[in-house]
Amino acid sequence: MSFNYGADPVVTGGSIKQAAAGQHEARLSGIIHLGQYEDTFGGKKKPAAPFVCAIFELKSGEEGGGINDDGTPIMVHKSFALKKGDRATLTKFMKVMLTPAEFKSHEAGVLEGGFEDFIGRPLLIDMEGSKKKDDNGEAAYTNVASMSKMPAKLAKLCEELELESVGHVPFDKLDELALRTLPPFEIWGKLEDSIDFPGSAVEEVLAAIRKDDAEFGTKKPKDGDDKGSDKGADKAPPERKREDLNEEEDFS
Repeated sequence: MSFNYGADPVVTGGSIKQAAAGQHEARLSGIIHLGQYEDTFGGKKKPAAPFVCAIFELKSGEEGGGINDDGTPIMVHKSFALKKGDRATLTKFMKVMLTPAEFKSHEAGVLEGGFEDFIGRPLLIDMEGSKKKDDNGEAAYTNVASMSKMPAKLAKLCEELELESVGHVPFDKLDELALRTLPPFEIWGKLEDSIDFPGSAVEEVLAAIRKDDAEFGTKKPKDGDDKGSDKGADKAPPERKREDLNEEEDFS
């Protein structure tokens, strides 16, 4: 037996508010597979690799900027490729989510279980404000800038998950709940662009949702802009454009 990622990693060298910039306590709420995706770096497409979107429930409370206006926890996300390598985001994510003993077993290739065992585990997340500002001069959105292990003493005090968890959802199990959990741009910008999407079961699920809600998971123009114009596209997603990401970036 070995660790089940849900896909084989590629070997390689209420009203919704934005989370406040800074460090937040959080728990992993879900890992949703997005299919095999050809990422872009430096303007060039890279070989396809399976991508996942990790969903986190912030536990930093109202004072820490982790609560929506309706009192529910803010949810944030981070999508990344399932690529093995010392500097790969997957490796850094595993270091954060596993105990030292578990990570040793993982490195030795004998760790059993899968991503589903990570659901509910605590971690620390640093949110970074965008350079783009809103009308008030505040960051237009915030990104997950880094993830780190939560100290054991703090983990004991961290509140458990409050909202329904989507859990670990492999690509062939993607359902309506999983799609409604994903940020819209992960649907139009990655899931629908994946090489696995055409003819898949999730393509049918998405089509069924759009029968009642034609704009679900689509790129939307801003109010007042011409329809169909990229200039009026949905506000920049809370994640940098893929071509701007550095594969060597440290998320430890």
